[in-house]
Amino acid sequence: MHTIRNAAILFVILLAAALAAPLSPAPARAAETVTLTTAPEGWEPFIIAAPRQAGRDGILVEVFREIAKKLGHDFRRVSNPDKQGLMMVRQGRLDAAPKAREWVSGPERYLWTDGVVTSSDTVLSRNAAPVPFQAPADLKGRTVGIIEGFKYPKLAAFIDNGAIKAVRAAGVADLLSLLMHGKIDCAVVNGPAAKWAIRNRGDINSDDLVFSRTPLDSAPLRFAFTGGDKWKPFIARFNAELAEMKKNGRLSAILSRYQ
Repeated sequence: MHTIRNAAILFVILLAAALAAPLSPAPARAAETVTLTTAPEGWEPFIIAAPRQAGRDGILVEVFREIAKKLGHDFRRVSNPDKQGLMMVRQGRLDAAPKAREWVSGPERYLWTDGVVTSSDTVLSRNAAPVPFQAPADLKGRTVGIIEGFKYPKLAAFIDNGAIKAVRAAGVADLLSLLMHGKIDCAVVNGPAAKWAIRNRGDINSDDLVFSRTPLDSAPLRFAFTGGDKWKPFIARFNAELAEMKKNGRLSAILSRYQ
C-alpha cells in the first residue's frame, strides 16, 4: 500500500514539475529559397554577369533579391542559357526568370509579376548622319543593325521583303562598333543597355550619337514563375512590395546606380 501511495505521490510531483517548466521554443523554420535563373552573358544594366561590377548585379537581380529577402525568403541566383532557364522554370526545376511577357511563346504557361521597368527599343544613329524616326516605315531603304536571335515584329515585314537591309550583330557593343565605323545607318537598341555600353567603353563620345525620341517598341520587364498554385501567394506579396518600392523611392535608388 505504501509503495503504491509513494509512487502516486512521485508521479504528481513529476507532473507538477513538468507543467511548471518553461516550454522549449519550437525549432525555427528554415526560410524557403527562391531561385532566379539568369543568362550567363547577362544583359547590362538589367542583368550583370559574373564577375560582379562593384557589387552591382543588375537592376532586375537587385530588385528581385531585395523583395525576396523582405518577404522572408532566401535568394539564390543560378546561371543558365536564356531558353534553357525559362524551360526549367516551366518544368518547376527552377522558380523564376526575368523576362517580358510579350517576348515569350505561350506566356500563359507561367505566372507573372507586375512590371519592374519598361524595356524600350530605340533607333540609334550618328549625329553626323541622323536617321529621323517616327514609324518603322521611316527605316525603308536603310541598313539597320539588329541583334542576332532577337525578334523585331514591327520590322519583320520590311526585312523580309528587302525594304530594310538588316545587319545582325552579337550584341550592343558590336552594333556600336558597326555604327561608329559607318557600316550601318542606324541600330535598333535598348536605350538603357546602349547608354550603359557607351559609358563603359570609353572610346565613344555620347554626343556623337542620337537616340530617337519615339521608341520602336517597348515592353515591361517582369519575372516569370513556375505555373500552378505554389507561387501565387508569393507573387501577390511580391507585387505589393514592388508597388511600395516604386512609391517610397527604393526602386528609383536602385535605378540611379545604373545611370
